[in-house]
Amino acid sequence: MADLHPVSTDSSGSPAHEGVLGFHPVAAGVSRLRTIFVNLYAVETGDGGFVLIDTGMIGTAVFVKRAIAEKFGPEAAPKAIILTHAHIDHVGNARALSELYDIPVYVHPREKAYVNGTSDYPPADPTMGGAFAFFARAIPTKGVDLGKTAKLLPKDGSVPFLEDWSWISTPGHSAGHVSYFRESDGVLIAGDAFLTADMDNWLSVNVWRRRLSPPPTPLTPDWEAARASIFALSDLEPTVVATGHGKPISGDDLGDRLRDLANETIAPAGSRYSGRPALYKRDGSVASVPPPRPDPLPKKLIVAAAVVLVGALVMKRRRN
Repeated sequence: MADLHPVSTDSSGSPAHEGVLGFHPVAAGVSRLRTIFVNLYAVETGDGGFVLIDTGMIGTAVFVKRAIAEKFGPEAAPKAIILTHAHIDHVGNARALSELYDIPVYVHPREKAYVNGTSDYPPADPTMGGAFAFFARAIPTKGVDLGKTAKLLPKDGSVPFLEDWSWISTPGHSAGHVSYFRESDGVLIAGDAFLTADMDNWLSVNVWRRRLSPPPTPLTPDWEAARASIFALSDLEPTVVATGHGKPISGDDLGDRLRDLANETIAPAGSRYSGRPALYKRDGSVASVPPPRPDPLPKKLIVAAAVVLVGALVMKRRRN
């Protein structure tokens, strides 16, 4: 398989520093900010303004505000927040930033139940193992209440303040998940419809080696819908993809690579959602979920603790 290409460059055209501080260029008018293990994006509006796509991990609003001031100026304010979906690592700073800047937060109609306090997301399933699954035990799936700041995306597929962009419904990871596409140059901001890092890998979950990967495994409750969404995005033939987790990737063959990824995307064997997906009501709120699978971690921790204890007792006896 050929290498996947980075897209961030500095003013000389050389690869830009891929650290965690500050915005990094993705494409013309598009920049990425990493907050712990999740990205948000600033997309310029063409009139000197910009919007935020997603808001980063909860508790990082001060960091996001500082990064905005450094990139756009101390008095700069986004025109709006536009969400791919409302999982806590994407909606985490929405209330704080919307109140700070007095701006609306846009979501797909089938995502509204998760930002008006009427529904929680389907529970995570960490039982398939892997790095992100391990951390998912501590990631809440509770909905939030953004009050009157929550607005609905236009039904015609247009994106507020972004004339050159359109939104595409990409359910699977969540009922109302959407991706954003700029047809003029093939730039795709895909949220968690798929990833550009293998978040199940213990090294990649932090280092983010570039690799097209399925959506986050413990938090994807409908794998058939997720697979169909990746196929739909592949048909766009994007030239740059930027996701919620991982570094952006460019390439003329991304459409083919996404089709390959879609063909490989299946529910993890024996996982909670492998036999039946979560079911939703018409508004996108949760109707029912499959029963949970036994979580092996507590048992493993008990066994590990017992091994450590026995080892300590043996060493103490030998010293005596």
